Amino acid sequence: MIDNTRLKNDMRLAVVLKQALSGGKNRFNNSGHLAGKSNRIELKGYLFPRLHAPALKEQPYFDDIVSKLLAKGIKL
Repeated sequence: MIDNTRLKNDMRLAVVLKQALSGGKNRFNNSGHLAGKSNRIELKGYLFPRLHAPALKEQPYFDDIVSKLLAKGIKL
């Protein structure tokens, strides 16, 4: 896993590196000359509710704290 990011509405986004290949097929430039070997990575993104990842601890965002305080009627 490369990253696991918290989104709004208690959702998470995980970015996973599935495959990394280097030195693959030959690449050619616009004039037809060899430009080197192609490199390729395959990334997958997974969107899921936070409830599916309860072990991930994190600090609340500042705007989340402020909006909860304002919803309770606390003046800042």
